[in-house]
Amino acid sequence: MIKITIQNLKFILFLIILQTGIFCTFAESMEPGDPLPRIILSPPYQAFVYATGLSSPDALALSPSGDLYVSEESAGRISKITEEGSVITFVEGLSSPEGIAFDNLGNLYAVEDIQNGRVLCYDSTGTLSIVATDRAAPEGITLSPLGELLITESTVQFVSSPFDYQTYVTRVEAGYSPDRFHTALFLWSYSGITTDGDGLIYVCNEASGTGTTNSVLTIDPNTGVQSLFCSGLTACEGLAFSPGKNFPIFVAEEDLGDGHGRLSEVNESGSHSTFATGFLSIEDVLVDDLNRIFVTEDGSGSIIMIIDTTSIAIQEYCELEEYRLNVFPNPVTDELNIALTIPGLLSYQDYLKDDIEVTIYNLNGTQVFHDRKSYDETIRWFPSEKLSQGLYLICIGSSQHSLTEKIMLLR
Repeated sequence: MIKITIQNLKFILFLIILQTGIFCTFAESMEPGDPLPRIILSPPYQAFVYATGLSSPDALALSPSGDLYVSEESAGRISKITEEGSVITFVEGLSSPEGIAFDNLGNLYAVEDIQNGRVLCYDSTGTLSIVATDRAAPEGITLSPLGELLITESTVQFVSSPFDYQTYVTRVEAGYSPDRFHTALFLWSYSGITTDGDGLIYVCNEASGTGTTNSVLTIDPNTGVQSLFCSGLTACEGLAFSPGKNFPIFVAEEDLGDGHGRLSEVNESGSHSTFATGFLSIEDVLVDDLNRIFVTEDGSGSIIMIIDTTSIAIQEYCELEEYRLNVFPNPVTDELNIALTIPGLLSYQDYLKDDIEVTIYNLNGTQVFHDRKSYDETIRWFPSEKLSQGLYLICIGSSQHSLTEKIMLLR
C-alpha cells in the first residue's frame, strides 16, 4: 500500500502544473520567491513572485543604489521593495500616483494621475518639493540624458469619446513653465515613456487596440515630431529598454481584453514578438543591470520577477567544470543531501586533505547556507522554515573543482 503524504501531494501537483501548464487558482502560492508556472515563458526564463500585498501597483523605478521602488495608485503611496520582498512605505498621501523616476542624485520624481495632477520631487529623506501643478492627468515620467523631466499627459479616463482624447509629451525644467512640446492626434493616449541613449523619446499608446493599431511611437525631443515605431500591440502601459539602453524594448500590455496581460519584446526595427503570457492585468516593466525583468501585476497586487536561470548573478561565484554534483531529493521539502563525485576516481585518497565548500543562494544572490567538509562526506541541508518556496542554487567547490546545481524548495 502506497502512503500518500502532504509533501507527496504537493510534489505531484507541482509536476502536473510544470508539465502541462495547467493553472488553478487554488494551487497558486503568492509569497516572495514562489515560482509562477502560470506565466508562460520560453526556457531558460522562469517567473517568480518578488513582492505581494501591494495596492494597485503601477510604475517601477530603480534608485541610483539599485533599490526597487513602486507606486501604489489606489493607496496613494510609493514603496521601497527589499531583495527579500518586504514592502517599506517611502512616502504616502499622494493622489493616484503613477509614473516614478530617479535622477542621479537620488531624488525621486512622481506624477499624480488626476485632472489637475502634480509633478512631485522627494529627496532621499522623503522631503517633498512641488515641481509643477495643473497637469492633465500625467501618467509617465522619465529623465532625458540631459537631466530634463519628460512626462506624458492624457485625459483618457475623463472623457467619454476617444475623439475627445487629449494627450501630450511635456518637458518640465526647474525654474521654467511646463512645455507641451508635442500634442498627439485623437485616438491616442500616451502612458509609459522612456528615452534611448541619444535622447530620442519612446512612448506607449495605451489606446492601441481601440480604434488604432499604433502602439509605440518615437518623438524627437528637439522638434516634437513623432514617428510610428511599432504597431499591433494592445493596451500598452509601460516600456523599458534592456540594460545599457539596448534593444529589445520590453512592453507591458495591460489587458488583451480577457483580463490577462502580456509582455512583448520589440527589436530595433520595430518588430515585436511575445515574450511572456499568463499575467493578470499588468502596468509596468523594468529591467535591471542584472537582466532581471520586473513586472507590476495590478490584478494580483504583486511584482513578478523574470530571470534567465542560466545567467543570473550567482554564476559569478562559480566556474562550471565536468564533475558530477549529486543532490537529492530535488525538489526538496525538509532535507537535502549534497555529494560530489568525480567520474573515474576510484578513491578519495588524493582529495581527503582538500575540503569542499557548499554554499546555497536564493535567486537574489543572498547566501542561505554554507558548510565545509571532506570530499567523502555528504552534506545535509535542512531548509529554515523562514525560507520561501522557490528556486535555489548550490555552488560547490574546492581549490581544484567547482560547479553549480539548481534545486527547487517546496513548502
